[in-house]
Amino acid sequence: MSLMGEIVSRTEDNTLHQSREFRLASKDWTWWKLFVSFFFLISAISLSTPLLTGPDEPSHTVKAAAVARGQFFGTVLPNTDPGHSKVGSPYIGVQLPSFFASEVLSHADCESFQDIYPASCSPSWTTSPPGLKQASTYHGRYSPIYYFPVGLPSLVFPNQFGLMLMRLVSAALCAVFLASAILSGIELKKRKSAVLSILLGITPTALILFSDVSSVGLEIATGLCLMASSCRLLVEPKSATSRQIWRVAISASVLCFMRGASPVWAVIDIAIALLAFGNLGSIRNILTIKTAKLAVVFTIISACTAIVWILAAQTLDLPGYTPPGSHPLMPVFNHEITNSFAHLYQQIAVYGIITNPITCVIWLVAVAIFLLLIAPQIRIRPALIFVLFLVLIWFLPAPLDLTSYREFGGQWLGRYLLPISSGLFVILGMGNKASSKKHMLDRKTVFKGAVAVVLLADISFVYQILRAYVVGANSSVLFFLSPKWQPAISLPISLILLAASFVFLFLLSTSSKFGITLEKNKDLSMSKI
Repeated sequence: MSLMGEIVSRTEDNTLHQSREFRLASKDWTWWKLFVSFFFLISAISLSTPLLTGPDEPSHTVKAAAVARGQFFGTVLPNTDPGHSKVGSPYIGVQLPSFFASEVLSHADCESFQDIYPASCSPSWTTSPPGLKQASTYHGRYSPIYYFPVGLPSLVFPNQFGLMLMRLVSAALCAVFLASAILSGIELKKRKSAVLSILLGITPTALILFSDVSSVGLEIATGLCLMASSCRLLVEPKSATSRQIWRVAISASVLCFMRGASPVWAVIDIAIALLAFGNLGSIRNILTIKTAKLAVVFTIISACTAIVWILAAQTLDLPGYTPPGSHPLMPVFNHEITNSFAHLYQQIAVYGIITNPITCVIWLVAVAIFLLLIAPQIRIRPALIFVLFLVLIWFLPAPLDLTSYREFGGQWLGRYLLPISSGLFVILGMGNKASSKKHMLDRKTVFKGAVAVVLLADISFVYQILRAYVVGANSSVLFFLSPKWQPAISLPISLILLAASFVFLFLLSTSSKFGITLEKNKDLSMSKI
């Protein structure tokens, strides 16, 4: 090779290397922007609602404080619940600072089980009295993976401030996987439909659940990330990287440790993605990438470890309602199927007993716009799997509830299915084919409009929840003019933070710079970094 040719070759190599470095740096900044956006939004909701009012939040909080202190199991308490038919008990006793026994367990139920009175009905928080007391939790058999980091603030602050920090740590964990899910959509050529489908998976109910101390929120976030990252790998396997493979492995592994049914959700998410986009060629291509086989082994070991914990700790032994005994199961099954619509509604616009049908309508409008956006490019295979997935979501709660019906009674709630149902529209969003045909509408405008409607559904639900806590659900629609209850950071600051967070998420989700980032690195997309 001539000296001039060698110089040109080195220049081209340096240019390609710089392009790769720019691509990696751009992706890293994109993820961080998404993480900050979701973290601030979830944190704003967390700090705007009363502590311990989320579904089962007091029990999750006690579990987190106990795990942070090394009490992974605790003491099994006597079974005094007449609605629980087993000899054992799901209630676990742990030794915690007196604050957790006096405040966490005896907080005013008026906040949690009704919505017509404001949160001002709760007694004011007090400083933790000295000494340790026994506190109980019916989540004591759950894996410590989620609870350990969330409980750490309680070691330093066994008080109200510590509870706020615990919510923020939980928000950060959820934001990690939500940012990774959106990034999986951004990495595809069909970015707009992919990102929109993931945003639809973050239903208003899911968004509010992210703001509580509860493993349910992280279970939903990891489930959505697993579906989005799995589909991204299979849709464009030739551009897959080690980082994207580990995104699948980590989200699947963490999901398996969340709750008793979580390994089932992980299997369903991966199976649906494979049915929609998988083939032997794409799987072989992915497995040739460096560390891919190690990621598979890591995931299998994690899943097996989670299953061992579930069986050994009897995680599925839950508190139950009055067991029906030998009641015929067929009428029960028919009743469960009849409740399927209610289960779907609970996944969209239900938080505790706070409901908002308007939110559900707005979210369905966003779904309609999404379908209009992708209609000309829908592929047959993903469309068929989408229909199959929808049928599964509709009918699955009935047989799952029947498996333990005679021992515990009907337990199913719609939010339990969100770890898989949140990925429903990802199948269509990532499975539509690229088309050079001109759309009858401006795709960019439709996309931005759809994102705005999705966030409007979230805003309407957050509004209803704040209204219920501040003045009561049936009081003035202008609740902020005469508040009867104030969040810890004050209502005006809460509203400002919420508005800024929603605007930031909209601008970030609809940014055209992501498309430029993808075009800058066509060569890198074939690498195995």
